[in-house]
Amino acid sequence: MSEIQGQDEYIKTLKQIKEVEDKAQKEIEETKLKVENEIAILDQDLKNAIATSNEKGKKLVEDSIDNARKEAQNEADSIINEAKEKAKSYKFKSDQKLIKELIQILFSKI
Repeated sequence: MSEIQGQDEYIKTLKQIKEVEDKAQKEIEETKLKVENEIAILDQDLKNAIATSNEKGKKLVEDSIDNARKEAQNEADSIINEAKEKAKSYKFKSDQKLIKELIQILFSKI
């Protein structure tokens, strides 16, 4: 009987070892799934952050271009208005010789 009891104890010990191994394997699989899910979430968050940053960057560039265009237009308008004001203050005498020279200069470029 003692040999049978020894075998029963051995089998019982093997079953306990197997249960511990199975439990450890299950915990490993659960942890692996949790980590994979966290990585997937982080990956998606990263993709969203990149897309958001990309859109913000495009908007910033568009705004900068728009502001530069407005500033350039304002400067051009200012130069034109200044030129108009200066033109009003100049008097032009009708000098036939000067007119003839100006016409020759203009047509010589054509």
